[in-house]
Amino acid sequence: MRIIHCADLHLDSRLTAHLDKKRAYGRNIELLHTFNRMVEYADLNDAEAVLISGDLFDTNVPDTFIRDTVLDGIREHPDILFFYLKGNHDEDNVFSGDIPVNLKMFNDKWRSYGMGDIVITGLELDEKNDNIASKYLELDKEKFNILMLHGDENYNHIKIDDYREKNIDYMALGHIHSFKKGIIDDRGVYCYPGCLEGRGFDECGEHGFILLDIDEEDLTFRMKFVSVAGRKLHQLSVDVGNCASDNEILQLISSELSKCGAEFKDYIKVILEGALSWDRRINTVYIYEYFQERYEYVKICDSTERVSEEYLDDESISLKGEFVRLVKASDESEEDKAAILKMGISVITKGVIS
Repeated sequence: MRIIHCADLHLDSRLTAHLDKKRAYGRNIELLHTFNRMVEYADLNDAEAVLISGDLFDTNVPDTFIRDTVLDGIREHPDILFFYLKGNHDEDNVFSGDIPVNLKMFNDKWRSYGMGDIVITGLELDEKNDNIASKYLELDKEKFNILMLHGDENYNHIKIDDYREKNIDYMALGHIHSFKKGIIDDRGVYCYPGCLEGRGFDECGEHGFILLDIDEEDLTFRMKFVSVAGRKLHQLSVDVGNCASDNEILQLISSELSKCGAEFKDYIKVILEGALSWDRRINTVYIYEYFQERYEYVKICDSTERVSEEYLDDESISLKGEFVRLVKASDESEEDKAAILKMGISVITKGVIS
């Protein structure tokens, strides 16, 4: 039997940290298509169940079109069972009314669903039950047991050690947005599949779901990560201290993006770092315009430092010299003096604070 495990889809996210409202809505539609691709993968690869371990939506009241499209995708695949366990972003009544018969849900008490010798058990944790949940968990050791929960040690207080020797074969977790797996005990493993697709630059890299392939004869299984994200997000820190011109910076960034496999449809954030002289200016607009024609979304951040001992030691008869003398004679700490000197000299030499 094949089963898909996903979590943290966060459909209908705000996404306005980097995008305007129109592009944010378009991006949300893309995330919805990613959900549809996963369902299509389940159909084409004969998966019999999809486990959604929390945070299907990002808001208590998701967009009606997005919510109904999810329900339609479930309803249109009656041979696949969908097991949905709410997370901290999901609302109790998000699916009310006409719920598809193949959508199975959980509540604040342990609930189990049998699929032959494979049993899927889950519970929606809260502040009333999170510290005692494991004490009341009872699983048949003769079955292949999948446990669904949402949280970690900090949220919902999921401690893996509390679930040792509980006859768990696979612990399908959600809440952590990057792939993570580990061992529970001699019998079982736990896994966070990560979010289905990255939404911000704190969610860079590969994203997708887990495919479990369970042998129903001996109740052993294999698992693999399946990448399904339509776009990837890349955040790079590039030291441009040795670049003599902005064109050299372009070449260096291009090389680094090539190394990480960035494609034209991806989102990229480049942080420029390194020490430059006070009179060296980087034209970030020039760099941005170059890359925005090559990638879907581009953000360029100038975090370079302007360092010059010559300027900091300048005590000549000049505006800079007078400023340096005044700061050095002040009662500020040496650390604050250095910061004031750098900022002040930047204003004097550039006319702006960088």
